[in-house]
Amino acid sequence: EALHLVGQRLTEVIRNLSEPHEVKSFSCLQTSVVKMLKGRYLANPKTVITSGPRAGGSGGRTRSYSLGNSDDVRTIESYPAQMSEAILSVLNSKAPGGMELASTIVTDLFLDSIWVDQVLSKFDEATRVQILAALVELVDEDYSDVVAASIGQLPFDGADVHGLLCRLMKDKVFNLSSIVSVARFVTSNAETIGGSVNGTRLIEKLFDVLAGLSTSAKDYDSSDFEYACESIVNALDVLCRNTSLPSRPSGAIIQGFKLMLLFQGVKSHHIFTAKKYRLSALSLTATLADRYPSEGLSALLDCFKAAIGSSVLNALGQKHRIELMSRVLVVFWKNPSHIPFIKILGVLSVDLPMDNTDTNENLFSDVV
Repeated sequence: EALHLVGQRLTEVIRNLSEPHEVKSFSCLQTSVVKMLKGRYLANPKTVITSGPRAGGSGGRTRSYSLGNSDDVRTIESYPAQMSEAILSVLNSKAPGGMELASTIVTDLFLDSIWVDQVLSKFDEATRVQILAALVELVDEDYSDVVAASIGQLPFDGADVHGLLCRLMKDKVFNLSSIVSVARFVTSNAETIGGSVNGTRLIEKLFDVLAGLSTSAKDYDSSDFEYACESIVNALDVLCRNTSLPSRPSGAIIQGFKLMLLFQGVKSHHIFTAKKYRLSALSLTATLADRYPSEGLSALLDCFKAAIGSSVLNALGQKHRIELMSRVLVVFWKNPSHIPFIKILGVLSVDLPMDNTDTNENLFSDVV
């Protein structure tokens, strides 16, 4: 009711402020608006006044007074629709006042575990997806450093991200910045998302996005395209390692093996020209092949041979190269019935580039 009578109009005024000095003059009122949006109230408001002799010294007043309120703070059970709509209107505002208010909403609402648990968690999925989409756009357009810094901490789950990806895929040309922001969020929250019922569903959707991007590389700046793809690949790699995948691979995962071969340039041109991006593809292939050896070991072998033959692995420092080599080789070692390990040693001896002795020695040393 307070927001309807006072806060709603005040929110509109602050949201539409266009001059920096105006925004600064409303800073205290801005804090009041966000406090209203929290929806908290005193269940049993009581005012307690106590008085007594002033302690210590002489002179001045002879009595002291203290004022105290009840600590029975609660959150309204049915969060008004106009308040959630007010939040969305602020997040979608591009005026300086709206952006400043949005930053305060992120820090005081979305990063407040009590508000998230008692209010945001009860919003319907469509509203949560709208809010997440607005926050991602704030990051994409560099409207808010606070939102950008907090993207990995935002309180959304796999279902929300899945809904946002479905929304983004409706556009003929993907917003690559949004894709990168979503991938960052998934990477930061892979353990939580992977442990939920939405983990596998989100993995399949991310592969769908990757497949869509792979067929339209010419529509984007090459460096932006590769960076977006690598962000998804890294997010998938971490998410797959933290998700209890089904016993048999879905069509999307089978497609994923083919995409990794494409990114490595196996039997095709290289979609990934940067070595570090192709290493990300190799790492994801190892993760999937470890879970699905029957379907993935052949793809992993081809990706591994391509990486060896093109000196891609030498782009890594020794520590990270050994880590990735170990992950790949362990997958082969665990599945000798599919591909004998002696064959892998053969790959190292036959496919190493002959014009780079240092690379060869490094890789043999890593294997040992």
